[in-house]
Amino acid sequence: MVYQTYFWSGVALIAGLSLCGCDGSSPVGETGGSAGSTAQGGSGGAGGQTEPDPLAYLNAKAGTYEGSWSLSGLDADGQTALVYQWTDIALANQPTVESTRAYLHVEDTLTFTFGFMGTQKQNWLEGVLLHPDGTFGNQFVEQDGVVTLLVEVEPNHFEYQTSLSMYDLALVEGLTKDNLIEGHHTITKVITYPNGVETHTITRETHVEYADSTNATVIQNFESLTGEHKKTM
Repeated sequence: MVYQTYFWSGVALIAGLSLCGCDGSSPVGETGGSAGSTAQGGSGGAGGQTEPDPLAYLNAKAGTYEGSWSLSGLDADGQTALVYQWTDIALANQPTVESTRAYLHVEDTLTFTFGFMGTQKQNWLEGVLLHPDGTFGNQFVEQDGVVTLLVEVEPNHFEYQTSLSMYDLALVEGLTKDNLIEGHHTITKVITYPNGVETHTITRETHVEYADSTNATVIQNFESLTGEHKKTM
């Protein structure tokens, strides 16, 4: 089904962005905010701190991440309704260091438990940009040639926005490509370490504006996705 194809592609991007994380204090990124971490938890070489080691950073992030997710939409009454639930296992390995970036190869296997019964595999690259002086820049994920950067608004707290994709239109009753005025997602990722387990908690707030059958503007804001990844090994 076309809807499921777009859905899987969107899920891979969300899941992918939940793997990058900090292991301590972060180096300064391109926008002046912290945007990543050395594997030793240093500050990117600034102020006499230990210089960042991209390979050590990647080795610290490599491993297995297990997650659980719920995707919701809006029904005809404007109420949030569950659309899909799934679990996933993401394997991040093959550390690769280039002149401008360092990244892992990620293979993610999704197993659906609600709304669709089956599995799907997704692949992407995930890592950190490197400045000419070797310090770390923003974290990124690349899938199908599209690169998305994360903005770290405070330590271990990331936010970013994405536009609505074609599959998102089916999540809101009454919303089509013809009556859509504006829409976007705001994704928030918070990294914590309960009982020493690296845990990435993800929420996605969706904003849509569209014209109804009377040409009146409808504005909706709702939490369309929640989930988490835990590093298991």
